Amino acid sequence: MASSDSTSRPEVMRRILSTQLAAATRLRDVLTREYDILRQPTPDGLDALLPEKQAALNALADADRELRDALGNQATARAADIEQSMAQLDATGGLAGTWRQLADVLRECETRNQTNGSLVELSRQHVELALNVLRGETPPTSTYGSNGQTERAARSRSIAEA
Repeated sequence: MASSDSTSRPEVMRRILSTQLAAATRLRDVLTREYDILRQPTPDGLDALLPEKQAALNALADADRELRDALGNQATARAADIEQSMAQLDATGGLAGTWRQLADVLRECETRNQTNGSLVELSRQHVELALNVLRGETPPTSTYGSNGQTERAARSRSIAEA
């Protein structure tokens, strides 16, 4: 029975990693399309990406739970430890190579997500500035209060004065 466990475990890991890699690749592709949309003057089509993005994230989360279940007591191990476990399960290096490829794609996803978040924040700031102008308010300035916390103050004036 031990030999059937040892021969099936690499196959289980291969299937899980393959599922994770496919989901991560889909997420990376969605994030790339999201970036392209966010660079446009009006982000038309951004809402249409949300279900696809959520599906990729859900697939990643499901496969991650499955991987942690399959790893058992190594579920909280560092990425390097998991890679070592993959190398021990598969002497050919295929599992460890797939794990490294997955880690690379996930790093790309993280970078693209941060970039997209920065674009969203910049756009939000532009909208806030435009609204302040329309309201006749000067842009808020930040100062520090006696407690060291940032305090924002805005001076209002009428749109006629602007």
